[in-house]
Amino acid sequence: MCGYYVIVCDPLESRRKFAFESGIKNILPKVPLDAPNIAGHVALVLECSGHEQAVLDGCTVVQKGGEVVFVGVPLTRQTDTSCSDVQ
Repeated sequence: MCGYYVIVCDPLESRRKFAFESGIKNILPKVPLDAPNIAGHVALVLECSGHEQAVLDGCTVVQKGGEVVFVGVPLTRQTDTSCSDVQ
């Protein structure tokens, strides 16, 4: 974590438990898209699921000049979302 304020958002309880056991304390079941202290204030989003909606959620909360990094690669299409939805 290297001194960063880290928030983990994951719908799966098993992965949230793993994150907690790794020392992360701010763990949520979903991205808080409307939280005024988060939306637009995130410097780095690490998207590890490969799910299109998670990418769009990350783009919603990242700050101007921030980064969304794709770590996971979708093997099958999960939604009707396309890359053209990311603007």
